[in-house]
Amino acid sequence: PSGAISDLSRVFSGSAAANARSRNNYPISMILYNTTFTFHNPLLGSFSEWLRERWLPEAHAAGLTDSTVARLMAEIDPEATAFAVQGHFANEDAAEMWHDGRGAELLSELSARYGERVLPFTTFMEVIDL
Repeated sequence: PSGAISDLSRVFSGSAAANARSRNNYPISMILYNTTFTFHNPLLGSFSEWLRERWLPEAHAAGLTDSTVARLMAEIDPEATAFAVQGHFANEDAAEMWHDGRGAELLSELSARYGERVLPFTTFMEVIDL
């Protein structure tokens, strides 16, 4: 291989980060897992309680670490708010196990409770070491 990716590979070849590689061969340290929840403003109290008492404790029990909840500053809809929940999983398998297992069950529970008044969107990202 040649080019910038090959050069980065050589730079990291002696480090612990070289043991984990992304699909594009970037050295990765862990998976950043993000679920953004957009909800109708009147649900702030009950949704925040569900997030704090149900989703976060179960995600932490499944291996999510260093979690942060942030309100999106961009206004999507004047009658809605969006919270992004981010945290780390040790690897893609752990993130997928959570997302496809208990995480999916909790999102089904959320949908049954609130319908389309709360909409989640999940993104997996590789934390790369540069």
